[in-house]
Amino acid sequence: MIFIDWISTPSHWYINFAFFSNLPKNHNHKLFLFSKKLITKDINCVFKKSKNNRFWRFLDIVKICISIRNKPIFFLTYDPFFLPLIKLFSKKIYTYEHNTVPEKMINKHAFFQYFFFKNITRYTQSIGQRNFLLKLKLNAIYLGSPLLNLRLKKKKNYR
Repeated sequence: MIFIDWISTPSHWYINFAFFSNLPKNHNHKLFLFSKKLITKDINCVFKKSKNNRFWRFLDIVKICISIRNKPIFFLTYDPFFLPLIKLFSKKIYTYEHNTVPEKMINKHAFFQYFFFKNITRYTQSIGQRNFLLKLKLNAIYLGSPLLNLRLKKKKNYR
């Protein structure tokens, strides 16, 4: 599976590490990043140099999508404005929801997502996020926080 950390906030290193710690090790996962601070030897990381600008980053994401044609893509972070355009280059898009779920039914973000996020499967950090997306008639699956699972694994290893 191809993973992309679109925003690549350096503070997300631990979240990415926890997320991949919960995936099966026998798969050939690849994570595209735009910050060298996020690279870890435990994950198959591909660093891409990119300008820290929404439009230029979108173009860099399009280049990645074109290079991996027709493979499913899982976005650990993404730009909600440009994500629907990625559907032109990839048919199977998955996201992990941090703070991109609208908080109210009646606002511009909810309307935008209702119309443009129809064919995107979204994995949520909380049950509340999942329930809200289901009310919007969007594909949502509760996954939970990878940080919690990593903490549980660490506790088991210490026993």
